[in-house]
Order: sequence, then C-alpha cells, then structure tokens
Amino acid sequence: MPRRGPAGFKERTGEPYREMDPKLQRYLDAIEQQRTALQSTVLALSDAQLDWTPPAATDAWSIRQIAEHLVLSDESVGCARDPQTIEPEAPMFRILPRAWRRALILWALRRGTVLPLPSPDLAPRGTVPLPDLLSRWEAARGQMRRFLETLPPRRASPLCYAHPVTGPLTPVQMLELGETHTAYHTRQIETLRRDPAFPRGNRK
Repeated sequence: MPRRGPAGFKERTGEPYREMDPKLQRYLDAIEQQRTALQSTVLALSDAQLDWTPPAATDAWSIRQIAEHLVLSDESVGCARDPQTIEPEAPMFRILPRAWRRALILWALRRGTVLPLPSPDLAPRGTVPLPDLLSRWEAARGQMRRFLETLPPRRASPLCYAHPVTGPLTPVQMLELGETHTAYHTRQIETLRRDPAFPRGNRK
C-alpha cells in the first residue's frame, strides 16, 4: 500500500500515476512544445547570432542569455518543494493580495512589458555553452514532469512552488506562469532575429 508523505503527497514505490490532471497535462504539453520549438531555433544559430545584442540597447540580453534565463527559471520550478517548507515572498510585495500580484505579472508578460528580475538567481551569465544549456533544460523539464506525475488525478491544488513576487503557487498556477513567461521570451528572441542589424547566416 502506498503511504502518505508530507502535505498529502504519496510516497510510492511503483510507477507514477498514469492519469495526470487534464489541466496540468494541457499546460505541460504546451510548455514542451515551446521548449522544442525554441531548441530548434537556437540550434540553427551561430555563436555570433546567439551572442548578438542591439548596439543601442546596453541592457538588452542576447539570445544565449535569454535561453540561459529560461533554463534557470525552469530549474527553480523543477525543484518543486514540500509546501510546508516554502518560504513566503518578501514583505515589500505583500501590499497587494497574491492573486492580484499573479494576475498583474501574467498581464504584463502577455503585453510584452519589461519587468525587473524577481531574483538575482535568475540572472544569466551569457557564457554557458549551448549544449550545456539544452542538457540542463531537458533535465529540469524532466524533473518537473516527474513531480507532476506523482500528483493523484484531479488533485492539482497543493502549493508547490514559491515565486519571489507572487508567493506560493499551485501546480496549475506554476505552469500557467511558466508558459506565459516562455512565450514572452520567445517573442523577445523573434524581435532580436528580425532586427536589421542581426547577423545573417546559419550555424556551420
């Protein structure tokens, strides 16, 4: 018999639950499609293209930095935590209710608004080799999937991830934010590639 772990999660020795909550599955499928498309895009780029930034934008990220930031974000999400150990958000963000903060971040990302980094841990260095980034990204997504597969069907409500601004999120909220965040940076990459000064040619 499986036994209950902390916060109602099951500690199991057999295969993961085969049936995932449909809403979680939809978000997870969409996120995987995003990752696959982005990987295809960056693999076709040369180092000059990956590291290019607009000359007039001193604070703009390169495509390599954007990819690294997405990996860092997914690595933090992939390490879903026991809800009993989740740390609350910083006091400065508690002026607004959590639901409002989450809605504002989603709204800003969908509009393409540039937001400050919620944590210095998510700042990219821009020097990590592309194969290393893609390997880490795949590992982070695998860790996320394994966690979600341990949730019993139709039980997608336990708090599992602490966002620095919104505070604790449920799995559905976590994936919605992840999908919106990746879509925002995908558009950012496409804007860089459309720039007339962007280096031309493909990876050799």
